[in-house]
Formats: sequence, structure tokens, C-alpha cells
Amino acid sequence: MSRPNWLEAAENYRRASPAAKKEEDDGLVDRIAAQLQQFVDGSEGRAAKALLEASGRFVRIAENHDGGQHGTVHILNDKGLHQSVEAMGMWTAYARPGSLDPPKLSPATAREVVEAVRREGKSLPDLVDRIRRELDIIASQAPSTR
Repeated sequence: MSRPNWLEAAENYRRASPAAKKEEDDGLVDRIAAQLQQFVDGSEGRAAKALLEASGRFVRIAENHDGGQHGTVHILNDKGLHQSVEAMGMWTAYARPGSLDPPKLSPATAREVVEAVRREGKSLPDLVDRIRRELDIIASQAPSTR
């Protein structure tokens, strides 16, 4: 009668543990955050910020709404990565004009943005590619100078 490989089974249990899953997820967040920061700091990021400045637009990367009256939106704009805390929900449709607080914009780290994307349930590995696609759409809508 053959015995199972106990060390191998122990390793399988360890890899399947919640702690191991969190460690793996944190490693993925770190890796994607580094990719995002490299993108923003590099030549593509400089070109992206110039496009966003010229167009007056931004790329929405993640939106988290906890069900209360405010939520957080993470964006790439002409100044880089930011988070905006703003009024959200059905109540905003019925609010008196001028009664809503303006969004509060503040810088965000690449890790904060990636964690927001993860909370939203979006895929992390293709995050930078999704941003590139949004930028391509904005670029394709540029007016012709002919």
C-alpha cells in the first residue's frame, strides 16, 4: 500500500490557505502597481497626460461606492493618478441645484488605484492595456486640422 507524500500534501494545504491566497493577491497588486507607475512615469504616460490636458478629459480607472452618499473615483488626468471623493447615488438626481459638494480631488498612489480596481472586481493583469484603449478612444476623437 502506498502512502501519500505528506510533505507534498502539506504544501498543497499551505498554498490553498487564506493567508497564502492573500500573499499571492498582494504580490499581484504590487506587480500591477509597479507596471502602472512605470506607465505613468514613462514616455507613454507623458504623452497620455498631454492628450488628457489638450482634450480636457480624464480616464476613469475605478469607482467604488459603498452605498452611502459618497463614493471614490480613481482617475488618470493631465496631472497623473488621482482619487475623487464625490456625491453618488440616486439622491443626487433629486438634490437641489447647487446643494451638492464639489468633488474633492487628491493625488493617489498606483497601489491605491490598483487596490480600488481589485475592490471593483475588475481584472488586474490587463489594467494598463485598458487605460491605453481608453486613451486610444480619446485620441481618435481629436478634431481634424484639415
